[in-house]
Amino acid sequence: MDGAVLGNRELLGNPAFFERSVMPIVMRHFQDKPPEPDADTRRLIQRLLVGEYLGESQGRLPFDRG
Repeated sequence: MDGAVLGNRELLGNPAFFERSVMPIVMRHFQDKPPEPDADTRRLIQRLLVGEYLGESQGRLPFDRG
């Protein structure tokens, strides 16, 4: 994820596009690494990553709910 974001900082300027871009990265990461997470777990990982990266880009610390 860091490489994708650092390679294109503008991803964070379009949250909907960024969110769609995360899932293929998550899927590639777990490919050929048994046990591969199920669809619900992949979506949870996607939501957590998106929330963390977008939050940090807006100056919030991880786990800051404000």
